[in-house]
Amino acid sequence: MIPTPTILNLTVTNGWSARSVASPVSSWDVQDMLALFDGHTVEAKVYSGTNKCFDVTEAMILDAWDKMDKDKFFWMTEDKLPHLIEKFTVKGDNGHTLAMSLPNLFCEETPAEIEEMLKVVS
Repeated sequence: MIPTPTILNLTVTNGWSARSVASPVSSWDVQDMLALFDGHTVEAKVYSGTNKCFDVTEAMILDAWDKMDKDKFFWMTEDKLPHLIEKFTVKGDNGHTLAMSLPNLFCEETPAEIEEMLKVVS
């Protein structure tokens, strides 16, 4: 049985935070999405302090592109947007989209802080 997530507002950060445990990110798609959403607060589905993700829409991706610091994230180019939109927003056979993982190192809130937030909401 899949546990029911708690919805929390969490902030995506593409900086290397010493406050969080290391989370290697090897996928180019995830790195591009983290660049796009740097500084954005998202409604995350939180299962635990270290297990969290968020859903995105095409409009969210396009809005994030408009607001993204293109000098800081020079590798994230406009030609990547159609692939990211297709990968993260197109519904699969089960009617769901692919959720964007929120790795610990790229979340402003630490796992311990998230665990405390979960206690308050429960």
